[in-house]
Amino acid sequence: MSGKSEFSKQAADYAKYRPIYPSELYPYLKSVAPANDLAYDAGTGNGQCAVALANHFKAVVASDLSREQIANAKPKANVTYTVSAAHESGIAAHSVDLITAATAIHWFNFDLFYDECHRILKDGGIIAAWSYGWHQCEDPKITDLIQKVGKVVLKDHWSPQPKLIWDNYSKIPFPFKEFSPPAFHQSLSWDMNELIGYLTTWSATQKYIDDKGTHPVDVVRQDLAAAWGNPERKLQFDCPLIMRIGRHSA
Repeated sequence: MSGKSEFSKQAADYAKYRPIYPSELYPYLKSVAPANDLAYDAGTGNGQCAVALANHFKAVVASDLSREQIANAKPKANVTYTVSAAHESGIAAHSVDLITAATAIHWFNFDLFYDECHRILKDGGIIAAWSYGWHQCEDPKITDLIQKVGKVVLKDHWSPQPKLIWDNYSKIPFPFKEFSPPAFHQSLSWDMNELIGYLTTWSATQKYIDDKGTHPVDVVRQDLAAAWGNPERKLQFDCPLIMRIGRHSA
């Protein structure tokens, strides 16, 4: 499975509109890792997670199949970016303290990726895979419209992989000593155009645009505008994080 073609076209929008992950996530990951020497961020996209990890780990290797995504990644002195599959890290065996897959693991070949994880993780090393669930707006009418776009308008345009997020990653294999993380949430303040920009980054949105020549938000745009009022008004969104996290045992 590969998300390369799903995100190359909208790489610039992805870098601009994808919400950042909660700042308290990274100190937590550092605290459960056996050391802070090396982290590997698989499926890094625009490097959002990798750059944040670099503030807590001495070195970070970050890979993505999409050259366009890597081209939009933020440089940082202790982050090394590579254009490669998640299971082809090129990292030395038993050298990694933490592996992360931020909104990415559902695209991977699980068998190949987990073989690589077992190869490169130190004994006691951590793997953490997460994504955002459905964004919740302070106005429930707008929350309903977001889900209408995602689940109804785009129903036939999603690849199977992102739907694994809808089940909180409960259906993916996870061959590690799993434990329960804290609940993480991110609060966002968006105007209407910023929300639409985020929805544009969805892989299914790009397929819909290619198929129909229009934006899927157009189906609900009138209702969205009516609910929002002034499109420049900022509304609050709560973004809950779903996560699977576990420890490697040699």
